[in-house]
Amino acid sequence: MKRYFWLSILSILLFASCSKDDNRTDVRISDNSFLFASTKDGQVKRYNINSGKVNSFRAVSGDVTGLFGEEVDSVTILSKAARRLESYKISGSDFELSFPSSSQMENPRDIAVKDNYFVVADDADADGDPFTEDSRLFVFRKNADGFTLRNIIFLKFRVWAVEFMGDDLLVSHKNTNKLALFRDFLDNRISNVILANKTVVVEGVTRVYGMDFEDDLLVLSDIGSETSDSDGSLQIMPNFTGVLNALANDEAIPVDVQLVLQGNNTKLGNPVKVIYDSAYNVIFVAEQLNGGGRILGFNGARTGKGNLGPDLNYPLANVSAIYFYTK
Repeated sequence: MKRYFWLSILSILLFASCSKDDNRTDVRISDNSFLFASTKDGQVKRYNINSGKVNSFRAVSGDVTGLFGEEVDSVTILSKAARRLESYKISGSDFELSFPSSSQMENPRDIAVKDNYFVVADDADADGDPFTEDSRLFVFRKNADGFTLRNIIFLKFRVWAVEFMGDDLLVSHKNTNKLALFRDFLDNRISNVILANKTVVVEGVTRVYGMDFEDDLLVLSDIGSETSDSDGSLQIMPNFTGVLNALANDEAIPVDVQLVLQGNNTKLGNPVKVIYDSAYNVIFVAEQLNGGGRILGFNGARTGKGNLGPDLNYPLANVSAIYFYTK
């Protein structure tokens, strides 16, 4: 998702009352920048990057698994508990539900947004047969009055993370290191089974939980073991379009084209969501397990690798999704 930015760079404190060791705030961002974050219990927070002010809200539904900040005062969440999208308006301390989508989904895990289209990855068994691997993608169109379900795409594998690459949709297989590419995804307007145009394996990855693509850089988050708070990693791939195009179907993306952030200094255990901002070359991470939950930020995304400490480290228990908004 391409975002537009005011290019003056300021060095500011992100959060007030931060300790030197546990709450580093060295990410450099321009004016009018906001970081949205949600938690499993339905909290939504909006951090003003410049002033350090934090607004805390409560969504109508809990277990938020996806988040998209459309404006400073407008945000859409994906609620696993309510099985729907919910659009909210922010006015002062008020967090008002504008409208929800329908609730046909069963186990929604992630959203990808292009223009007015919201694609929701639903990990539930699509055909009712526990011995087959399948899932669904719900395609909603949003307008001023609400969400309209346009169609449902059926997949022959279990889905988890979704992300647009221009007109194409990149989808991760649940609990694996496979990525599937669907070209010109929104051209599929009927409810039917579709097959990926290409599937690739990412070497060195256990399972992909978060993805973000911008300015031809792909960031993946790997949670490793669900019970370990220190074995997570970020796989960063600049010039990803060229890497992907050079591979045949079912081939592997080698480790030597990846920048890998991993190790105890990174504080990555279960990084469930990632956001890359190309204007400031920074990656934000929703880390769900390490320290009980953290928002992390890493500068120098196009060159950073190894066991680096985060440049931003803010505790948020049960953090489940993040989104960075600026213009």
